[in-house]
Amino acid sequence: NQDLCARLPVHIVTQGMGLSGDNALAFRNHLLKSTIMARTLPMEEVMESAAEVERMLREVISARRLAPADDVVSGLVQCVLDTGDGASRGLLDDEIFAYARLIILAGGGTTWRQLGITLYQLLSNPALWNACRDNRNLIEAAIEEGARWMPTDPTFPRLVKEDVELAGVKIPAGSRVDICLGAANRDPAVWENPDVFDIFRPRKSHLGFGMGPHRCLGMEVAKQEMIVAINGLMDRFPNIRLDPNAEEPELVGDLEQRGMSAIPVQLF
Repeated sequence: NQDLCARLPVHIVTQGMGLSGDNALAFRNHLLKSTIMARTLPMEEVMESAAEVERMLREVISARRLAPADDVVSGLVQCVLDTGDGASRGLLDDEIFAYARLIILAGGGTTWRQLGITLYQLLSNPALWNACRDNRNLIEAAIEEGARWMPTDPTFPRLVKEDVELAGVKIPAGSRVDICLGAANRDPAVWENPDVFDIFRPRKSHLGFGMGPHRCLGMEVAKQEMIVAINGLMDRFPNIRLDPNAEEPELVGDLEQRGMSAIPVQLF
């Protein structure tokens, strides 16, 4: 889980933003300390990491303004924003920084966990692994089924903009509603045997990547990363299997950032 699932998306998203090598790993470490891990660390350490995140990313932004490269920050630096009435402007450093910081945080963690969930399910059922290995077109179906069966982020908050009544419950404007996409993905009125991980089920739209204006911005990148990772494993270790002598992995993360505690394997 750490050696493959976590490293691949972090490597891709940080390189895509113009960071690489040890700088990318250091950036990711400081980003986690200043966000997800902030509640468990001393405030001084959190603030130091936040300062490092800003310093490193603003250095990239400044460098790309002088010499654009083939990365997302360069594209943002060169972007022209239509402000209406025929006016336009470039993006400010603060806007580029906020966007890049968000994408690096979101693009690493979600793909990491979803890849681990999908891999574990395939390896837990060797017949499914063998089916995907022998027909690589099934890999995308397995990824879609993984996002339906166990999305890494099954619950999202939404702000109610006006008074509304839903299923007999009055919800006033300004309320926060937690939408459980994971439950919708197992609605028995929509899915046959919804609790079963089945890569052969008829393909339908699911909510593992959100929907409408909140649909995941990076879903196609994430799916391609997972497709490449699983193909790579099948090419190199076609008979890989879960390590029967290792401690049984667990699904951790509760209602957000779900993922496998580990995926111990034997390589063949």
